[in-house]
Amino acid sequence: MVSLISVVVSWLLLSILHELTLVLVARFLAWSASWSLLQQAVVVAPGDDIHAQLTLRMIGDVHGLGLALGVPGAGFLASHLPMFFASPELLPDNTWVGAVFRTSSSAVGIHVTHVVVNVIFVVLGVVLAAIAGRAYWSQPVRNWPRTAVALLLVGVLTQAYGTVSQFGLTWTEQSGGNIILSLVFTKIVALDGATYDALTREVGPLVSFAINLFILAGAFLVALGLRRSLRFVPALLLGYEHKRVLSLLVLPSRFPGPLVLALVALLLQPTFKLPTDGPHLAGAMEQSAVTPDNGGGSPPSVVTIVPTSSGFSYYVNGVQKRIRGVGYNAITVGDSPDDRMARYDRDFAFMRASGINTILGWDQREFDDVLLAKAAAHGLGVVLPFDLQPSWNYEDPSVKAKLTQEIEQWVGRYKSNPALRMWGLGNEVIHGIGDVRKPRAAAFGRFLVEASDYIHKLDPNHPVVYRDAEDAYLEPLAQALARDMVSRPWFVYGMNFFSYRFEDALKSGPTSKLRQPLILSEFGPAGVTPPYRSAGYLKQWRLIRNFPKQVLGGFAYVWTTAGPEALDRSFGLTDAEGVPVDGSLFELSSAFLQERASQESSLQGTSTLAEQLGEENKASAHLSGSQRE
Repeated sequence: MVSLISVVVSWLLLSILHELTLVLVARFLAWSASWSLLQQAVVVAPGDDIHAQLTLRMIGDVHGLGLALGVPGAGFLASHLPMFFASPELLPDNTWVGAVFRTSSSAVGIHVTHVVVNVIFVVLGVVLAAIAGRAYWSQPVRNWPRTAVALLLVGVLTQAYGTVSQFGLTWTEQSGGNIILSLVFTKIVALDGATYDALTREVGPLVSFAINLFILAGAFLVALGLRRSLRFVPALLLGYEHKRVLSLLVLPSRFPGPLVLALVALLLQPTFKLPTDGPHLAGAMEQSAVTPDNGGGSPPSVVTIVPTSSGFSYYVNGVQKRIRGVGYNAITVGDSPDDRMARYDRDFAFMRASGINTILGWDQREFDDVLLAKAAAHGLGVVLPFDLQPSWNYEDPSVKAKLTQEIEQWVGRYKSNPALRMWGLGNEVIHGIGDVRKPRAAAFGRFLVEASDYIHKLDPNHPVVYRDAEDAYLEPLAQALARDMVSRPWFVYGMNFFSYRFEDALKSGPTSKLRQPLILSEFGPAGVTPPYRSAGYLKQWRLIRNFPKQVLGGFAYVWTTAGPEALDRSFGLTDAEGVPVDGSLFELSSAFLQERASQESSLQGTSTLAEQLGEENKASAHLSGSQRE
């Protein structure tokens, strides 16, 4: 008969094995994600290349440091076997065993690692139980040899451990699972943010339970198929088999074993929770002491991009600037004008105090006179969005005529606003079309250049920016720009990047040969653990600043968690009340304010627009010659 002690000891050993397996599987995922053959397979597979590659990077960006044990002698193991063991000092309080991951690891990668290991445990448990009972299943358990009984016990407990561990994973609270879910509901299911909030708030635990149940069901189906392929006899806790295995778990004291086992599982199971950055940083940054003007009587802004021999310089009203931006995604449509203005006053004052000087948006309805007036009052510039859909036929003359008319009205309405910095013409349209070789992609590229030229004719005082998904969809636009060999220093190419790959893209990607000013129109560290989020944003900003001649600046994604997309819940810098959710905004603000102070202190030594204009003809000739090459 099996004693409670043997069950408890087995469970403790399984806990150690489970956490060690996490470390090993994490290392395997990191290696496999860097495998060139797998990366190529992701590209050629059907579906969205950008998001598939991003997902692969998130899964592979997991770094298991080792197994940490809160027991005597653990320090010795960590010092002598660092490949497998980590210092016990890295364990959270009240935890005796755990897999230790590097802080910079992807939360998505950690979550996927847990799922993979739990599935392995379930499948392994079924196989072990099947092996144990293969020769003795027709006999009562009391007649089984001790080795078979022990193996069956291990198999059953391994299944139970994987099951309990999987049900311990959350998909709606702070975790890599929540990031995965928000990505799915943004990029695949296209669920709006409000519905996603209601789903996760009202039935969040049920959602996690359903997802975990689905994963476990798949694991058991795989195990069944494997068992049958190996011609093992049944060993799952079902029907007749259940009666036989149940006798294993009835303790001598006559208490039902499964109940005791569940209690032990709850007490000893290491819980997987991502650490946080600490308390909210409300009030961590002082509000600006400068009282902004109302912007009402300000003259129209004049924004100029001047080509130089080594890149481009960006000027606002004759003063050289760098764009320190953030994507603004607040939902105010339907609110009263007073409520909207109050929201903008709160957010824009905080942005100004944080060193942000420009905001960028996506919803054309949100970016109107009310928003622009408040942005001007707080000294912020605005990239004004105009919506262009991938599904539209840009070869149809009637479609092009209608869009041109709407663009003309749009430019006429806002071109004199002092907050205007750039015209944001479309966002990830070619990415939405899906294939740069499609005639529709080439047609859009031609239309975009034609529309941009028309905007520049209507308003030569503000550049035009097109925002693309990374740099993989540049070709149709690059061909359209090169058709007439005209220099367009006022046309800005924006790239949306959520990984550190944009450093390689700027050094050796297709944009390195594009003779146009660049911006990072969206940047953010995708899938990272909460403690590393702030470091991730700061690292990306510093990488952007490593290319001051090519890149005019960047826009952190995104201002608020209460945005229109489910993904905003994972990327928002502030919550619905305008309070920073972690240290990310604080880190960016420190860098922004330092840069602003440095720029202001050296303003007298900075070349003026008038001085730069003398170089424009020479630089333009250089650019045209480069394009001909």
